[in-house]
Amino acid sequence: MSRFGVIFLTFLVLFLGYVQRDIIVDAFIATGPVSVLLNLSTMALGYYSSKWFGLNWAQRTSVTLEVGLQNSTLSIFMALTLLSNYDMSMMPAIYTLVMFLSAGILVRIFSAQHDKLRKSEIENSVLAARML
Repeated sequence: MSRFGVIFLTFLVLFLGYVQRDIIVDAFIATGPVSVLLNLSTMALGYYSSKWFGLNWAQRTSVTLEVGLQNSTLSIFMALTLLSNYDMSMMPAIYTLVMFLSAGILVRIFSAQHDKLRKSEIENSVLAARML
């Protein structure tokens, strides 16, 4: 993900939060749990379906993050420009916050697993080399 995209999305969410500051708490209460449920269920579906199809660990990680990081920027853009409705832009903005938080946590978990697997592979290679 480019730095420009992250910065742009951050400013867009901050802008929407400022414009909708009078309803932001109610919007979080109404859409926060649904956003978390949607994000975690799509990530789990992506992970387990890619595991079922026999993809390797790196491919499963990629599919999991890809389905979890859907294009909420497009939905915000459509709500603001095509529909001219700031109220409809709050759900994608909240989902954006949820998806980046959950993706950050998953990246942390997956990178720890990757480091553990990599360390195990190196140790096995060293042991195999010593046996020669």
